[in-house]
Amino acid sequence: MINALYDIGKLVIEEEYEGKSLDELSFNDKLSIYLDNDQISNSTNIIYVDFQKQDNNIEFIGTTFTEFDPYESNKLLYKKGSSRGTNLSPTTIITELNKSYKNKFVKWFSNNKKDEFISLIYDEIDNHVDDIKDSILSTLVNNELSNDKGKIKVIIRYYYLYV
Repeated sequence: MINALYDIGKLVIEEEYEGKSLDELSFNDKLSIYLDNDQISNSTNIIYVDFQKQDNNIEFIGTTFTEFDPYESNKLLYKKGSSRGTNLSPTTIITELNKSYKNKFVKWFSNNKKDEFISLIYDEIDNHVDDIKDSILSTLVNNELSNDKGKIKVIIRYYYLYV
């Protein structure tokens, strides 16, 4: 059974990548097989939640707005998860800010705080949960962004760290 799934996967990859085997694909092509870039292809904007790392401390420093570049989609590492749970990566598509922020963004860090670095980020998020949400909302308003029904407008990503 596992061999059959492996063979099907090989055929799909060869068909999608014009006869190339997995070994012949670039790193970006291999990465895009795993990621859900098609889910964010109609995004137009990104809000980065920015943290600063100094020594062993993480500090929330604000949010940054940028326009979405589809050629940079692999850098977002977007991998969709459960509709009621977190995504598999710490990247969130905003549908309703309050729900997306709490149930996707904050919860992802809470669920993954076994990792020491993620735990540091979670502690900072937990200490500034309202400030971060307010900063995201302010960025949305200042850039005249809205979420039209069925149209993805904004992605939040956590690890835009300044060292």
